[in-house]
Order: sequence, then C-alpha cells, then structure tokens
Amino acid sequence: MFLLFYISSQFLVSRHRHLHCLYMGRFHHIWISENIFEAFSIVYNLEKIRILDSSKDNIVRLGFKIMPDLRYLEFSELELSIGKLHNLENLCLHYLNEVPTYLFNMPKLRHLSVGGKYNGVRFTKNSDSFQINCLQSLGYIHIVDSEDEEIFRCSPNLHTLKCEPSDDYLPDLNFLSQLQSLTISKYPFESDYSVVKFPMNIKKLTLSIICLPWEKMSLIGILPNLEILKLGYKAFIGKIWDTKDDEFQNLKFLKLDSLDLEQWNSSHDHFPVLEQLVLRNCGYLEEIPSEFSNISTLQEIKVFYCGKKGRNFSYGNSSRATRLW
Repeated sequence: MFLLFYISSQFLVSRHRHLHCLYMGRFHHIWISENIFEAFSIVYNLEKIRILDSSKDNIVRLGFKIMPDLRYLEFSELELSIGKLHNLENLCLHYLNEVPTYLFNMPKLRHLSVGGKYNGVRFTKNSDSFQINCLQSLGYIHIVDSEDEEIFRCSPNLHTLKCEPSDDYLPDLNFLSQLQSLTISKYPFESDYSVVKFPMNIKKLTLSIICLPWEKMSLIGILPNLEILKLGYKAFIGKIWDTKDDEFQNLKFLKLDSLDLEQWNSSHDHFPVLEQLVLRNCGYLEEIPSEFSNISTLQEIKVFYCGKKGRNFSYGNSSRATRLW
C-alpha cells in the first residue's frame, strides 16, 4: 500500500521553501511517488513547514526533528521526537492512554489538546521535574489525584481547561488566576457537595454528567464574572429550577441541553443582562419563564428539538426573535 499525493514531485521540490502548511488527511494527500520512501525523502526536506495535520493517517511517521519551524501539529499518536520541537506552540494528539509530563516542559507550547478513545487522558506518573510552562489551554485531561494539581500549579497562564475529574477527587482550581473557561464532565458529585468549588474568576463554564440538584445552582450563580453557561446532559438533575436573587448578574449566554427539567421559575431580574437563550432536547420543559419577556437585553431565543411543548415557547416572548427547530 502506498500514499497517493496530488501534486507532482517537481512542483513540490521546486516550491517546498514556500510551503508552510501540509495537510495529510486520508483524502487530501500530495502526489509525489508510488515509492513511499521516495515520497517521505522529499517530505523530510520540508524544513519550513509550520503547520502539519496528519491526524487521519496513523501510518504516517515523519521525522519531526527536521521540522524546526513547526508551530502547529495534529497527529494521531505520540512520537518521542515531538518533545524536541522547541518552537511548537499548538499540539493536538488523538488516541492517547496517558500524557507524558515532558510535554509540559516544551518551551513554547501554548495549547495542548489530547484525547483518549472514549474518556479523558490522565497524566503519566514519573519522576520528571516540572518547570513553569507557557500553557494557555489544556484538554481533555482526566484528573486523578492531588499529584496532578502540581502540573496545574506550574501553568499559571492557563486560561482554558477541559477536564474529567475522578469519582472521588475534584481540585480547587482557584489558584489559576488567569482561568477563564472551564469544562467539567463525568463527575457525579452525589451527596458530597462540599467539594464543589468553581473558580471565581471564570467567564465560561460548561458542565455535563455531574448530576448536581437544581437546588445547588447557587454554586454557579454566585460566580461574579460568569458570562457563558452551558449545561449538558445530566449537568443538573431534578424537575424544578427556582432561580434566586443576586445570581447570574453578568450572564449573557445560557444553553440548556438534554435536561429533564420540567418547571423553570425565574424573574427577569435574575438574568439582568442575558442576551441569548438556547434550549435543545428539553422535551419535558413546560415553558420558558414569562418574565423573560421583560429582559431588555434578551435578543434571541433558540429552541431545538423540544417536542410539542417547545412550539409554544415563543408565546409570551413575541418581542424577542424566537427560532424553533
């Protein structure tokens, strides 16, 4: 079996000094030769490549060390030579079992995205020493215990984190003073709500499968800087949500997706600056609170797949742009 490339070898060789982006997806190869060794001998000489996407070809094995200018890399698996890419800023790896901690010591790495086959990826436990790194975004990480917290403490500039905590451990991330976006999934809090501490500085929060009762929504409502809230499947459980005074004072975007909520009781001053409301797969919800028609900032309501009841959501909110799907 050989790779198919769609540009001639003469074209690539004569112009490779000006080629800065190479996508090697399953259906978007560049034609070089039926001889795979000849093909890669040319690719090896592309020293000026800065962006490489080879995520859909796990048979591709490139000599990354000869790409000193590489800034962005998307790859299906982990290659040891990736750690030698000292100018790499964005790294996306698929199908990992563990994240080696040496990646966090790469001098210019800003954005690291990793994914397991089904779940978040945990850190490798080894003796590597940590140093203050430049990471700004990290996901999708399985947080196991307090040892993992050390890595976060070496990432003071982290502003985006996507994580899956273990069943019995959720770190207090308030020490991440720059964190603005947090995604948490697959963490059933059950009855121990004392461990629930969301960072006070975040602006965007996405939750799913954490199974909090609606009565505990105040844990989120008190966040002073929160502007975007997305609640997915089983983020909260129960039939009734009663919002409270002095909560969600800066919330601009609210999305409820695949929840069993039936009754939503709220006042317009509970969401004083809300601009957009999105409901998706909320077939049990009886109605949108009528008080929402008095929210002066509300610009749009989107309703997706909410059944027969959803068709009546626009009633009482006729002054707003309501879109039904």
